[in-house]
Amino acid sequence: PDSRQRRSNRQPPRCPEPRLRHEGLPTPGRRRVVSMPLMRIRRPPLVLLTLLLSACTGCAPAGMDGAHRRASTPRAAEPPPLAALQAGVPRIAFLGDSVTAGHGLDSRDEAYPAALQRALARDGVAIEAVNAGVSGDTIARGLARLPEVLALRPDVVVVALGANDAAHDLDAAEARANLRAIVERCRLAGALVLLCGLELPPFIRDDTARAYATLWSEVAAEQRVPLVPSLLEGVFGVEGMMQSDVVHPTAAGQERIARSLAAPLRQVLEARRGG
Repeated sequence: PDSRQRRSNRQPPRCPEPRLRHEGLPTPGRRRVVSMPLMRIRRPPLVLLTLLLSACTGCAPAGMDGAHRRASTPRAAEPPPLAALQAGVPRIAFLGDSVTAGHGLDSRDEAYPAALQRALARDGVAIEAVNAGVSGDTIARGLARLPEVLALRPDVVVVALGANDAAHDLDAAEARANLRAIVERCRLAGALVLLCGLELPPFIRDDTARAYATLWSEVAAEQRVPLVPSLLEGVFGVEGMMQSDVVHPTAAGQERIARSLAAPLRQVLEARRGG
C-alpha cells in the first residue's frame, strides 16, 4: 500500500477529555475560595443621618391616615408651657378613662377637662388642665401609669376611674385597694385629690353593682378627700347628653360635667391656697 493509504488507516491521536467547569460551584472535596477586591464604604455624614431620622419620625404605614394614627396610639398627657408654671397657674391633672379622654368626640378639646378650663377662665380663675384620660382604663391601669402623671407635678389630681372595673366584673376589694393607693401616692407627691364617683353600666350583674356602689364614697371618707358623688349627674340617661352607645357623653354632656366640677374644684384650689 502506498503512503496515502497508510496515513488513512492510522488512528488519530486521542486528546484528553475536557473537564467540565461550573463557575460558582466548588469541586467535590475541595473548597473554592473566591477573592473579591475590598471596597471601601464611606460612612454618610452624621448630619445626613440626623436629617433622615428626623424625617422618619412619626411616619406611618402607607394608607394610614392621620385620624387612624391618632386613634391607634394613645395620646400621652403633655405638660403645659413653662410660662404657665412661672406665672403660678395651678396644674390640674385628670386621671380617667374614655369619658375623660373624650371618646367619640371630634376633639379632646370637647372633653370636660378642657371645657372646665374654659368655664373657670370665664369666671376669672386660671388653671392648666392636663387630660390624662385613656379609653378602657381600669383603676389598676391608672395606678400603673400614675408615675407619669405625677412627673408633671400637678397641684391637683382629679380621679375618675372605676366604671371599667365594674363592667369587667373585676374584684371590688382589689379595685378599692388600688383606688386607695392612687390617693396615697398623689398625696406623697404633694398633690391634692378630687375623687369622682361614676355611674355603673346598666348591663352589670346585681352583685357587682352592690360591691361597687360604695367604692368611691368609702375611699373618700377613709382618705378624707373631697368627693363628687357622680361625675355624670344630669348627663347619664338624659336625652342629648349621651351618645348613641348610651355610655359616653356628647359634647353637650361634657360641658355639663365641666359645670358640675367647677364649684368642687374651686373649693380644692382655695384649700390649696389656704395651706
